[in-house]
Amino acid sequence: MSSNKKYSRDEARNIIMKNYASQELENKNLNHENAHVQYSDTCADKLITTFEIENNIIKKIETNLSGCAIFKSSSKLFFKAILNKSLEEVEQLNEEYKKMIDGKDYDQNLMGILSIFDDVKKHFNRHSCAVIVSNFIDKKILKK
Repeated sequence: MSSNKKYSRDEARNIIMKNYASQELENKNLNHENAHVQYSDTCADKLITTFEIENNIIKKIETNLSGCAIFKSSSKLFFKAILNKSLEEVEQLNEEYKKMIDGKDYDQNLMGILSIFDDVKKHFNRHSCAVIVSNFIDKKILKK
């Protein structure tokens, strides 16, 4: 996932919309009774997810997401980025992602395609949409 490619606004927009519409990782049968749930504090975005960890490696992730394009795309792209990664790698990526979203200095080489969300720091109303997945990772996967 290490890449410091710079994406144009059009490329970023296309990637966001493609992942927003994608059914990849989707399982519409997931609900609050059989999966982990994370709600937005500010809007209707809702993340419902199951995951499997074997030997500290994330082996499987399924989601049932509802919400805006920034939320759904950031969640799907982040989950795809951490599949088959160690919890240590997930934690490192998540810390750098939070720095990026908050407008702080971050390791651009770690972000890969997630760097398309670098501009979120300029749009406060989208900040909470882009950090739901990060908060979920902290609470449910890394158990912070």
